[in-house]
Amino acid sequence: MSFKPNSTDMLVQNMWCNGSHGISVGSLGQYKGEFDIVENIYVFNTSLHNATVGLPSIKQKKQILTA
Repeated sequence: MSFKPNSTDMLVQNMWCNGSHGISVGSLGQYKGEFDIVENIYVFNTSLHNATVGLPSIKQKKQILTA
């Protein structure tokens, strides 16, 4: 599951993943001078099994902040 710039008012519910990269919010700040927004993302009752990362926040290329 990946939320890209300008993802708003999203609901993810009852999701079960196995062997994934997890849940990502990515590509923010990719283009200079562009304002990116990701807000009101709700994730409920979700299981991530054998995920390689979990829930990272990718701020810029090659920089990962782990939530």
